[in-house]
Formats: sequence, structure tokens, C-alpha cells
Amino acid sequence: MASVKSNHQGPLYKHVNYVKGFQQRYFVVNNQSGRLEYFFTKEQAVKSPGDLRGYLQLAGTEVAPSEADSVSFTVFAVTKQIFRLKAESASERKAWVDAIRAAVERFNQAAIDPLAVKVIPKQDARDSKGRLQKQGSRILLPSQELINARESLMAADVCLRQINDIVLSYPAKSVKHSKNKTTAENYELVLQIKALSVTCLQDLQTCFDAVQSDYFRYKTS
Repeated sequence: MASVKSNHQGPLYKHVNYVKGFQQRYFVVNNQSGRLEYFFTKEQAVKSPGDLRGYLQLAGTEVAPSEADSVSFTVFAVTKQIFRLKAESASERKAWVDAIRAAVERFNQAAIDPLAVKVIPKQDARDSKGRLQKQGSRILLPSQELINARESLMAADVCLRQINDIVLSYPAKSVKHSKNKTTAENYELVLQIKALSVTCLQDLQTCFDAVQSDYFRYKTS
């Protein structure tokens, strides 16, 4: 892990179990590894960053501030891990939620880049007198199939953004105070489904990048 100074970090209270309740741990939003990591103490995070207590991947993660109070929030990972956390104050909760969401956005968008267009330099040649002749370069455009695939991925990304807007505008307060336990469970399930959808899109993007790379390699060979 890189130095904790380069990442948002500090103490949070994590729900351990129903017997021990919330226990203080030292958390790090690791922008290098793409993980939300936690340690027993700050000293451990600084001196033994490899000896972390636990973590969850940030890509595809959802963060839900609690409406029951001003310091609690929950982090839902695509791996179905759930971190129930408490900050020291409302302002600190906002800082943590903003930092985690910003990191999640970066890692979610890391694979969604503009359509690649390769500029391939032509090999220089020598004329009959041995003088070096500059040949310039040529543009290698992607195939129509690659363009169509990229447009489909970008359309799916737009849909996920719309879903995210719906989730963020969902009346979480009514869910938290609902007498129907199923309503709250369904809300958590929706968040997990949305997070899983993000991961699926990233997997498709990874496949697309591999195919596109092979295509350009074949065209330039």
C-alpha cells in the first residue's frame, strides 16, 4: 500500500458483530490498490501496511448514508461484503462518503475510455543515394464491429448512471423507518444488484479491450 498520506484515512467505528457491536478501526481509501482497507491502529497502517485486518474492493461499491442518524453509513461491495460504519461526526461522515464515492467513480470509469484510434508511424526508408526519407504516419481506425461494441458499452454505462441517480434519490429515510422489514431488505438487494451490474460491465470492458488490442496487433503485424 502506498503511504496513507496520499489516501483519505482515519478512524471509523465498524460493526463487528451483535455481541461486540461497533469497534474502532483505522480505515484507508487506497487509491493505488482500489480498496477500502482497515487496520487495528494507525501505527499498523503506517508501519505494516501489508498486515491489514480486512478490505473490500471499491469498484462497483455503493455507499448509503443512514437516515436514522448523522454519523452512520453502510458500504455495499460487489462481493456481497457489507461494512456498517460510524464516523465521529456528521462532517466526518460526509468527508468519508464523498471520498469513497469519488474513488469508486474513478475505478468504475477507469475501463470506460474514448474509442481508441491508433497512429502508426511508418518505417523510414532510404533513397537511391542512401539519404533517409521520412515516411510520416498512417491512421489505423477500428473496425465497424469494434465501434458498435464500444457504443453498446457506452450505452450500458449511461443506463447504469441513470440507475445510480434513481438509487441516490430513493427515499432511504422511509426505508429505514419502514415497519415492513422486507422493504429494507429489498432496498439493500437493489444496491447489491446495481453494484453487480457495474462489475459485469467492467468485465465486458476487459474483454473488449483484449479483442481491440489483438485487432490492432494483427493490423500492424
